[in-house]
Amino acid sequence: MARRLEYTLATRVDPVLASQLQLGLLEMPGVSRVEIDLLERRVTALVSDDLAPDDFAGYLVRLGFPPEYQRGAFYIQPLGSVFMSFEIRSLFAKLPGVKSVKVNPISGLFFIKYDRNRFAASRIKEILLARGMSATETGALELLHRQKSSRQRKLLINALIALVLSAGVFAAEFFGKSRVAGLASGVALFWPGWMLWLHALRHIGAGRLDRNLPAVLAGLVFLVHGFWALFSGQTPYFIVPAAVVALLLLWELALSILSRSVFSTIERMMSGVARWARVERGGRVMEVPADEIDRGETIHVAGGERIPVDGVVLDGQARTPEGIVSAGSFVRMSTPILSGEVRLAASSRYGNCFHMRQILVVEEALASGSNSRVFLALMILVCIATFASPALAWFAGPTAFALAAIPLIQAICLAADWHRIAGVQKALKHGIVFRTAQRLHHLRRANLLLVPLGSLLGPYELESVDGDGDLREVAGALVRGLCAKPARSFRETALVASGRQHMRGMGTAGTVRGVDWRFGSCRFVRAPQHDPGAEKSGKYTLFIEGEGRAATFVFRREAREGVDRLVRAFKNRVLVTSASRDTADFWASRLGITETYPESVPDGKIQVMGSLVRKKKRVLYLEDEPLCHEMLARAFWSMTLAEDYLDLESGDTIVLGGNIRMATRAMRIASRSNLAKLAGFTLALGALAGLVAAWWFGFLPPGLLLAVAFPLLFLVALI
Repeated sequence: MARRLEYTLATRVDPVLASQLQLGLLEMPGVSRVEIDLLERRVTALVSDDLAPDDFAGYLVRLGFPPEYQRGAFYIQPLGSVFMSFEIRSLFAKLPGVKSVKVNPISGLFFIKYDRNRFAASRIKEILLARGMSATETGALELLHRQKSSRQRKLLINALIALVLSAGVFAAEFFGKSRVAGLASGVALFWPGWMLWLHALRHIGAGRLDRNLPAVLAGLVFLVHGFWALFSGQTPYFIVPAAVVALLLLWELALSILSRSVFSTIERMMSGVARWARVERGGRVMEVPADEIDRGETIHVAGGERIPVDGVVLDGQARTPEGIVSAGSFVRMSTPILSGEVRLAASSRYGNCFHMRQILVVEEALASGSNSRVFLALMILVCIATFASPALAWFAGPTAFALAAIPLIQAICLAADWHRIAGVQKALKHGIVFRTAQRLHHLRRANLLLVPLGSLLGPYELESVDGDGDLREVAGALVRGLCAKPARSFRETALVASGRQHMRGMGTAGTVRGVDWRFGSCRFVRAPQHDPGAEKSGKYTLFIEGEGRAATFVFRREAREGVDRLVRAFKNRVLVTSASRDTADFWASRLGITETYPESVPDGKIQVMGSLVRKKKRVLYLEDEPLCHEMLARAFWSMTLAEDYLDLESGDTIVLGGNIRMATRAMRIASRSNLAKLAGFTLALGALAGLVAAWWFGFLPPGLLLAVAFPLLFLVALI
């Protein structure tokens, strides 16, 4: 019995490669039919039951077309501890079809990537709800806005009450009113502290350990110890329970505020997405959900509305913040129409639009939590120490409460995780997305820059045409296609692929107005018009032949703004290019690069990367279009300059808008994030050492040190 498999490719394909992919898949045993949608990059296959989806996906990878798996992002509440995040990650990672799971204990964001041919999205919520957690899709976060605001108000009020009671306990103990201090401490533990008790009891009922439970129990033990000390004639320390409650409530308030700031980024991006659209169907215009719009449908958008999906204007005229749009203009999803009215044809489905793909990588970056086993072991040791602190206080004296009173587990968790979230948010403001934020601190360790020449240069500009007849139409098609790569000319309606001799677009066959043409660089097409002087001046010569006619096109390019700053940031820099040696030498001398590998086709570039890796070089690879997955995967760190396309499976960092100046800014943000992490850990350990010293020498009230150290831990981790 046959079944249907459907995958979305991670990279764009042109018609020639699509036909090669189709033929390659049909040669696979068990595959009876293959259809490829070029614009949506979707591969649909009819396969036999004994062909596993993983085998089919693996075959796509071997053919050079890795699939892009389905993604889901959820806000989990309550996420009681860092241990729970590890539990959720390990639970989902074992399920068939799940490719990766990320859970951040600070933001409460859960991100999953899965094969929809093997794993149903409905199971995600079912599994989380079965474990007592509400799972809200991040696209619907506005529904949580009132709930979170109400909880923040309650936390703020209870924290203020706990601080007032703590001040009262301190004053009562200072003036020798121990009974009043004990009463105020008990009120603090069970009135404003009831939120903490309720939270902990709910987690215990669900079979989980709450992050605040050890400190809350320690506060209860010290309250009992204080009353025992009061009636036995010893010195009570009633400040401990009140201080614990106040600090833990402040901690919960801080986490709530930080969580809101995380999701404000997603909420802001989602606020620009139109939920409904007016679409022509069945001879009339009707309102439908934007995510149900199919490619090619006609959409009506008037002043005051937003573009629901990417599309091309059919007729009408409207004013947008970017200028006037009219027939033939390409418009992006979420672009506001200030005035006028247009009809447009949807060029992409809802989920495949640039704006929605951008939201996906942002969600994935914000979900990048700590996954270090060393970090988990440290959390376990701190919990053990916190649980053991009442016994230490009983045998070693009340001042040993320092180990219980300071919520050190939260402080270290903040220092270990929040610096990544803060770094990601800082980068987003500049149009930079750290996809693998858990590796953020690795970026500054890269010591060699490897970059293709095309990534350093701007668009192609036609300088001259030398050939027989009027070839301006062909030249125009090539200029539109050559904005980054020669292969892009196949995506223009004027050129239809008919054959190919080289996978990168050099030496390629195509048809314009019924005439078969073959075009390429001097390495593939030898034409009498070849002038080697053009390459020596950094210009690009493209030759075209067809039906006895030949022509030479000369293009010029300029270096992108900010290239010099990026190159200077590395002592070692290597240039790879498929251009001639003369062109490579010209740009290498102009940009200050000493090592070049000209005339390197994709296999040659991979060999260069491999040789650098074997030499133990930590390579940062910069690509202007994420088509070479193997290069991106082999690099120590990689960056992609994304102008109108996001490859969700490649690269560590995406620089939106293709602004190369942001590459050096990303490195500075990574450096500041590393400093915040170092400062957070140093201060956390310093606070612990200070508390132990205070207990050992007895010269500093531990409660005062605790009150000072905890806010500092929080602030330093946010630098």
